[in-house]
Amino acid sequence: SKGHSHKQTSIENKSDKVDEVANNDVTDNVVADNDVAITVSEYDVPYISGYEDNTFRPNEKITRAEAITAIVRAKQFAIKENVKPSFLDISSHWAKDYIDTAANLKIADGYEDKMFKPDNYITRAEFAKIIAMLIGENVKNNSSTFSDTKNHWAENYIAVLSEKEIIKGYDNNMYKPDKPITRAEAVTIINKAVSRNCKSDIKINFTDVQKT
Repeated sequence: SKGHSHKQTSIENKSDKVDEVANNDVTDNVVADNDVAITVSEYDVPYISGYEDNTFRPNEKITRAEAITAIVRAKQFAIKENVKPSFLDISSHWAKDYIDTAANLKIADGYEDKMFKPDNYITRAEFAKIIAMLIGENVKNNSSTFSDTKNHWAENYIAVLSEKEIIKGYDNNMYKPDKPITRAEAVTIINKAVSRNCKSDIKINFTDVQKT
């Protein structure tokens, strides 16, 4: 949809000449531009690209398709290609194979109308559910400690990730579950979920990111 094409290209195009995120040291509720550390290392596979203007844009939102693509790449899952689309609205989408892969692994689901809505911005609640499914945590009967997630549909997913310190809320004890997640927040959570740690020899080539 309108406004998303430049970001999709940045993630889809494997020949981009910009560094990609492998690790970072930003807490997931911080959105300052200089709080993401970027590196390309020999032992961590990059999973999300920057932009052609050599920026990372940590405060920008991320779509459902972009989020799934980043997670599948981070975990290095074998990609399902040329299979029947898992959802009605992804048959011609650039991220179809990544979405099908995630759906096959039971880490992504769609809506009741069998749509995935790949170009919608993903919320902090939706992202928490995907990460909880990714790490295989039992999410039953987990009560959230955040003031704004009680009785929310994603309360159990948020609670189990908070308990494991994979996600954090804001200073006022709010999680803001329906707020779109940012690129910096998403990368931070993915790194924690797949046990990637920020390294001391980080190389940063993005003009809007500095190591802190």
